Amino acid sequence: MALVLQERGVGRRAFVEWLADVPAFAAMPSEQIETLVDHLVRTGTLFEDAGILSFGQEGEAEYGRKNFLEILSVFTSPPLFQVISGQKELGNVHESTFYKKQDGPAILVLAGRSWKTNRLDWERRIAHVEPTDEKGRSRWIGEGQFLSFRVCQAIRRVLAAETTEPFWSQRAVSQIGEIRMDYPWAYPDQTMLVQQPNGEVQWWTFAGGLANRLVMDHLGGNTKARMDKLCVRFPSTMKLAEVEALIASRIRDEIVPTPSEDAMENLKFGECLPPPIAGEVFAARFNDAEAIANIRREPMRVVVVGEGTAEA
Repeated sequence: MALVLQERGVGRRAFVEWLADVPAFAAMPSEQIETLVDHLVRTGTLFEDAGILSFGQEGEAEYGRKNFLEILSVFTSPPLFQVISGQKELGNVHESTFYKKQDGPAILVLAGRSWKTNRLDWERRIAHVEPTDEKGRSRWIGEGQFLSFRVCQAIRRVLAAETTEPFWSQRAVSQIGEIRMDYPWAYPDQTMLVQQPNGEVQWWTFAGGLANRLVMDHLGGNTKARMDKLCVRFPSTMKLAEVEALIASRIRDEIVPTPSEDAMENLKFGECLPPPIAGEVFAARFNDAEAIANIRREPMRVVVVGEGTAEA
Protein backbone atom coordinates (compact mmCIF):
# COMPACT_ATOMS: atom_id res chain seq x y z
CA MET A 1 0.00 0.00 0.00
CA ALA A 2 2.92 2.31 0.67
CA LEU A 3 4.14 1.60 -2.87
CA VAL A 4 0.74 2.45 -4.35
CA LEU A 5 0.75 5.66 -2.32
CA GLN A 6 4.29 6.52 -3.41
CA GLU A 7 3.75 5.87 -7.13
CA ARG A 8 0.15 7.17 -7.20
CA GLY A 9 -0.85 3.87 -8.74
CA VAL A 10 1.30 0.96 -9.88
CA GLY A 11 0.88 -1.83 -12.39
CA ARG A 12 0.21 -5.30 -10.99
CA ARG A 13 3.27 -6.78 -12.70
CA ALA A 14 5.49 -3.88 -11.60
CA PHE A 15 4.02 -4.21 -8.13
CA VAL A 16 5.29 -7.78 -7.84
CA GLU A 17 8.71 -6.78 -9.22
CA TRP A 18 9.03 -4.05 -6.56
CA LEU A 19 8.11 -6.51 -3.81
CA ALA A 20 10.88 -8.88 -4.91
CA ASP A 21 13.36 -6.48 -3.28
CA VAL A 22 11.59 -6.69 0.11
CA PRO A 23 12.91 -9.71 2.09
CA ALA A 24 9.57 -10.62 3.69
CA PHE A 25 7.73 -10.57 0.36
CA ALA A 26 10.62 -12.22 -1.50
CA ALA A 27 10.18 -15.24 0.79
CA MET A 28 6.47 -15.52 -0.08
CA PRO A 29 5.31 -17.70 -2.99
CA SER A 30 4.06 -15.60 -5.91
CA GLU A 31 0.66 -17.32 -5.65
CA GLN A 32 0.30 -16.10 -2.07
CA ILE A 33 1.15 -12.53 -3.10
CA GLU A 34 -1.47 -12.75 -5.84
CA THR A 35 -4.00 -14.01 -3.29
CA LEU A 36 -3.20 -11.07 -1.02
CA VAL A 37 -3.58 -8.52 -3.84
CA ASP A 38 -6.82 -10.13 -5.02
CA HIS A 39 -8.17 -9.87 -1.47
CA LEU A 40 -7.26 -6.17 -1.26
CA VAL A 41 -9.02 -5.50 -4.57
CA ARG A 42 -12.06 -7.59 -3.63
CA THR A 43 -12.51 -5.78 -0.31
CA GLY A 44 -12.11 -2.34 -1.91
CA THR A 45 -8.85 -1.47 -0.15
CA LEU A 46 -7.24 -1.33 -3.58
CA PHE A 47 -8.86 -0.59 -6.94
CA GLU A 48 -7.66 -2.15 -10.20
CA ASP A 49 -8.21 -0.51 -13.57
CA ALA A 50 -6.58 -2.01 -16.67
CA GLY A 51 -3.94 -3.66 -14.49
CA ILE A 52 -3.15 -0.47 -12.53
CA LEU A 53 -3.57 -0.64 -8.74
CA SER A 54 -4.63 2.41 -6.74
CA PHE A 55 -6.48 3.00 -3.48
CA GLY A 56 -10.14 1.98 -3.50
CA GLN A 57 -12.98 3.52 -1.53
CA GLU A 58 -12.40 1.35 1.53
CA GLY A 59 -8.67 2.02 1.39
CA GLU A 60 -9.21 5.78 1.22
CA ALA A 61 -11.68 5.63 4.12
CA GLU A 62 -9.40 3.49 6.27
CA TYR A 63 -6.00 4.96 5.37
CA GLY A 64 -6.75 8.36 3.84
CA ARG A 65 -5.51 11.72 5.11
CA LYS A 66 -3.44 11.37 8.30
CA ASN A 67 -4.21 7.69 8.48
CA PHE A 68 -1.55 7.19 5.83
CA LEU A 69 0.92 7.57 8.72
CA GLU A 70 0.01 3.99 9.72
CA ILE A 71 1.34 2.79 6.38
CA LEU A 72 4.54 4.83 6.53
CA SER A 73 5.45 4.31 10.20
CA VAL A 74 8.26 1.89 10.99
CA PHE A 75 7.62 1.62 14.72
CA THR A 76 4.31 0.66 16.25
CA SER A 77 2.98 0.86 19.76
CA PRO A 78 3.33 -2.32 21.81
CA PRO A 79 0.17 -4.47 21.74
CA LEU A 80 -1.14 -3.49 25.18
CA PHE A 81 -4.62 -3.50 26.66
CA GLN A 82 -5.71 -0.78 29.07
CA VAL A 83 -7.40 -2.36 32.09
CA ILE A 84 -10.33 -0.44 33.60
CA SER A 85 -12.58 -1.14 36.58
CA GLY A 86 -15.53 1.22 36.46
CA GLN A 87 -13.91 4.63 35.88
CA LYS A 88 -10.55 3.66 37.40
CA GLU A 89 -7.57 2.76 35.21
CA LEU A 90 -5.59 -0.10 36.75
CA GLY A 91 -2.73 -0.42 34.28
CA ASN A 92 -1.84 -2.19 31.06
CA VAL A 93 -1.29 -5.83 30.11
CA HIS A 94 0.08 -7.49 27.00
CA GLU A 95 -2.59 -8.63 24.55
CA SER A 96 -1.33 -12.24 24.69
CA THR A 97 -3.05 -12.40 28.11
CA PHE A 98 -6.32 -12.88 26.21
CA TYR A 99 -5.17 -15.27 23.46
CA LYS A 100 -5.55 -18.47 25.45
CA LYS A 101 -8.66 -20.45 24.70
CA GLN A 102 -10.14 -21.14 28.12
CA ASP A 103 -13.36 -21.73 29.96
CA GLY A 104 -14.58 -18.53 31.58
CA PRO A 105 -13.12 -15.02 31.57
CA ALA A 106 -9.42 -14.24 31.91
CA ILE A 107 -8.28 -13.46 35.47
CA LEU A 108 -5.68 -10.68 35.76
CA VAL A 109 -3.42 -9.56 38.57
CA LEU A 110 -3.01 -5.79 38.85
CA ALA A 111 -2.68 -3.28 41.69
CA GLY A 112 -1.99 -6.07 44.16
CA ARG A 113 -5.18 -8.08 43.59
CA SER A 114 -7.06 -10.25 41.08
CA TRP A 115 -9.59 -8.99 38.54
CA LYS A 116 -12.08 -10.88 36.37
CA THR A 117 -12.46 -9.74 32.77
CA ASN A 118 -16.06 -8.82 31.97
CA ARG A 119 -15.67 -7.43 28.45
CA LEU A 120 -12.90 -6.95 25.88
CA ASP A 121 -12.97 -4.03 23.47
CA TRP A 122 -10.45 -5.21 20.87
CA GLU A 123 -10.84 -2.14 18.66
CA ARG A 124 -10.02 0.32 21.49
CA ARG A 125 -7.87 -2.24 23.35
CA ILE A 126 -9.65 -1.87 26.66
CA ALA A 127 -10.36 -4.67 29.14
CA HIS A 128 -13.24 -4.00 31.54
CA VAL A 129 -12.81 -5.90 34.81
CA GLU A 130 -14.26 -6.36 38.28
CA PRO A 131 -12.65 -7.58 41.54
CA THR A 132 -12.51 -11.33 42.18
CA ASP A 133 -11.04 -13.74 44.71
CA GLU A 134 -9.86 -16.11 41.97
CA LYS A 135 -6.13 -16.35 41.33
CA GLY A 136 -4.84 -14.98 38.07
CA ARG A 137 -1.88 -13.55 36.24
CA SER A 138 -1.12 -10.93 33.61
CA ARG A 139 1.51 -10.45 30.93
CA TRP A 140 3.56 -7.39 30.22
CA ILE A 141 6.26 -6.59 27.72
CA GLY A 142 9.36 -4.73 28.83
CA GLU A 143 11.14 -6.02 31.91
CA GLY A 144 8.57 -8.78 32.29
CA GLN A 145 8.73 -10.12 28.73
CA PHE A 146 9.36 -13.79 27.97
CA LEU A 147 12.96 -14.96 27.90
CA SER A 148 13.94 -16.68 24.68
CA PHE A 149 14.59 -20.37 24.19
CA ARG A 150 18.33 -19.88 23.76
CA VAL A 151 18.69 -17.79 26.91
CA CYS A 152 16.80 -20.40 28.95
CA GLN A 153 18.93 -23.19 27.49
CA ALA A 154 22.02 -21.25 28.60
CA ILE A 155 20.53 -21.02 32.11
CA ARG A 156 20.15 -24.80 32.16
CA ARG A 157 23.75 -25.34 31.02
CA VAL A 158 25.01 -23.19 33.90
CA LEU A 159 22.79 -24.96 36.44
CA ALA A 160 23.79 -28.43 35.22
CA ALA A 161 27.53 -27.73 35.13
CA GLU A 162 29.90 -28.19 38.03
CA THR A 163 32.66 -25.95 36.76
CA THR A 164 33.24 -22.24 37.19
CA GLU A 165 34.68 -19.69 34.80
CA PRO A 166 37.93 -17.84 35.54
CA PHE A 167 36.33 -14.48 34.80
CA TRP A 168 33.61 -14.95 37.44
CA SER A 169 33.99 -12.88 40.58
CA GLN A 170 34.11 -14.60 43.96
CA ARG A 171 30.61 -13.32 44.61
CA ALA A 172 29.38 -14.81 41.33
CA VAL A 173 31.00 -18.16 42.13
CA SER A 174 29.37 -18.17 45.56
CA GLN A 175 25.92 -17.17 44.25
CA ILE A 176 25.90 -19.64 41.39
CA GLY A 177 27.04 -22.38 43.75
CA GLU A 178 24.09 -21.66 46.03
CA ILE A 179 21.64 -21.61 43.12
CA ARG A 180 22.97 -24.93 41.79
CA MET A 181 22.23 -26.50 45.17
CA ASP A 182 18.55 -25.59 44.65
CA TYR A 183 18.52 -27.46 41.31
CA PRO A 184 20.60 -30.61 41.92
CA TRP A 185 18.46 -32.51 39.42
CA ALA A 186 19.22 -30.14 36.50
CA TYR A 187 20.67 -32.12 33.65
CA PRO A 188 21.78 -31.10 30.13
CA ASP A 189 19.84 -32.34 27.11
CA GLN A 190 16.85 -33.57 29.13
CA THR A 191 13.62 -32.02 30.33
CA MET A 192 12.89 -32.72 34.00
CA LEU A 193 9.54 -33.74 35.47
CA VAL A 194 10.04 -32.90 39.14
CA GLN A 195 7.78 -33.69 42.06
CA GLN A 196 8.58 -31.28 44.88
CA PRO A 197 8.34 -32.23 48.58
CA ASN A 198 4.95 -30.46 48.81
CA GLY A 199 3.60 -32.70 46.04
CA GLU A 200 3.57 -30.10 43.27
CA VAL A 201 4.67 -31.49 39.89
CA GLN A 202 6.77 -29.22 37.67
CA TRP A 203 7.94 -29.85 34.12
CA TRP A 204 11.25 -28.02 33.67
CA THR A 205 11.65 -27.58 29.93
CA PHE A 206 14.01 -24.56 29.99
CA ALA A 207 12.34 -23.72 26.66
CA GLY A 208 11.42 -20.07 27.16
CA GLY A 209 8.15 -18.38 28.03
CA LEU A 210 6.58 -18.51 24.58
CA ALA A 211 7.12 -22.25 24.10
CA ASN A 212 5.99 -23.05 27.64
CA ARG A 213 2.83 -21.03 27.06
CA LEU A 214 2.07 -23.02 23.92
CA VAL A 215 2.77 -26.31 25.68
CA MET A 216 0.61 -25.38 28.67
CA ASP A 217 -2.31 -24.45 26.43
CA HIS A 218 -1.84 -27.61 24.38
CA LEU A 219 -1.97 -29.84 27.46
CA GLY A 220 -5.43 -28.48 28.16
CA GLY A 221 -6.99 -25.55 30.00
CA ASN A 222 -8.74 -27.92 32.42
CA THR A 223 -5.42 -28.78 34.04
CA LYS A 224 -5.23 -25.24 35.50
CA ALA A 225 -1.47 -25.37 34.99
CA ARG A 226 0.74 -22.31 35.32
CA MET A 227 3.94 -21.50 33.49
CA ASP A 228 6.95 -19.25 33.41
CA LYS A 229 10.02 -19.05 31.21
CA LEU A 230 11.61 -22.21 32.63
CA CYS A 231 8.83 -24.63 33.58
CA VAL A 232 5.16 -25.60 33.56
CA ARG A 233 3.68 -26.08 37.05
CA PHE A 234 0.71 -28.38 37.59
CA PRO A 235 -1.85 -28.05 40.40
CA SER A 236 -1.30 -30.06 43.56
CA THR A 237 -4.43 -32.10 42.77
CA MET A 238 -2.58 -33.79 39.86
CA LYS A 239 -0.39 -36.75 40.76
CA LEU A 240 3.01 -37.39 39.20
CA ALA A 241 1.74 -40.39 37.22
CA GLU A 242 -1.18 -38.34 35.85
CA VAL A 243 1.07 -35.56 34.63
CA GLU A 244 3.53 -38.00 33.11
CA ALA A 245 0.74 -39.79 31.26
CA LEU A 246 -0.77 -36.50 30.06
CA ILE A 247 2.54 -35.28 28.64
CA ALA A 248 3.27 -38.63 26.99
CA SER A 249 -0.16 -38.66 25.31
CA ARG A 250 -0.11 -35.09 24.02
CA ILE A 251 3.48 -34.00 23.39
CA ARG A 252 3.74 -35.70 19.98
CA ASP A 253 0.72 -33.81 18.64
CA GLU A 254 1.20 -30.66 16.61
CA ILE A 255 1.66 -27.68 18.93
CA VAL A 256 0.81 -24.34 17.32
CA PRO A 257 -0.75 -21.06 18.48
CA THR A 258 -4.55 -21.12 18.47
CA PRO A 259 -5.64 -17.47 18.51
CA SER A 260 -9.19 -16.24 18.72
CA GLU A 261 -10.72 -14.54 15.68
CA ASP A 262 -10.62 -11.24 17.55
CA ALA A 263 -6.87 -11.60 18.06
CA MET A 264 -6.23 -12.16 14.35
CA GLU A 265 -8.54 -9.37 13.26
CA ASN A 266 -6.67 -6.93 15.47
CA LEU A 267 -3.25 -7.57 14.04
CA LYS A 268 -1.92 -4.39 12.50
CA PHE A 269 -3.36 -4.34 8.95
CA GLY A 270 -5.25 -7.50 9.86
CA GLU A 271 -8.24 -6.17 7.93
CA CYS A 272 -6.11 -6.33 4.77
CA LEU A 273 -5.29 -10.01 5.09
CA PRO A 274 -7.30 -13.02 3.95
CA PRO A 275 -8.05 -15.25 6.99
CA PRO A 276 -5.53 -17.98 6.03
CA ILE A 277 -2.70 -15.46 5.71
CA ALA A 278 -3.76 -13.66 8.91
CA GLY A 279 -3.57 -17.03 10.68
CA GLU A 280 -0.08 -17.63 9.30
CA VAL A 281 1.07 -14.17 10.43
CA PHE A 282 -0.23 -14.74 13.94
CA ALA A 283 1.29 -18.21 14.13
CA ALA A 284 4.67 -16.92 12.96
CA ARG A 285 4.62 -14.07 15.49
CA PHE A 286 3.55 -16.14 18.50
CA ASN A 287 5.29 -19.42 17.78
CA ASP A 288 8.68 -20.88 18.73
CA ALA A 289 9.17 -23.89 16.47
CA GLU A 290 12.80 -24.42 17.53
CA ALA A 291 11.90 -24.62 21.21
CA ILE A 292 8.89 -26.89 20.63
CA ALA A 293 11.00 -29.24 18.50
CA ASN A 294 13.61 -29.36 21.26
CA ILE A 295 11.00 -30.25 23.90
CA ARG A 296 9.77 -33.11 21.74
CA ARG A 297 13.27 -34.35 20.94
CA GLU A 298 14.71 -34.45 24.44
CA PRO A 299 13.99 -37.37 26.79
CA MET A 300 12.06 -36.53 29.95
CA ARG A 301 13.63 -37.51 33.26
CA VAL A 302 11.38 -38.01 36.29
CA VAL A 303 12.65 -36.82 39.66
CA VAL A 304 11.03 -37.11 43.08
CA VAL A 305 12.89 -34.61 45.24
CA GLY A 306 14.27 -36.25 48.34
CA GLU A 307 13.54 -39.75 47.12
CA GLY A 308 16.06 -40.29 44.33
CA THR A 309 15.42 -40.21 40.61
CA ALA A 310 13.90 -42.41 37.93
CA GLU A 311 14.30 -42.30 34.17
CA ALA A 312 11.17 -41.70 32.10
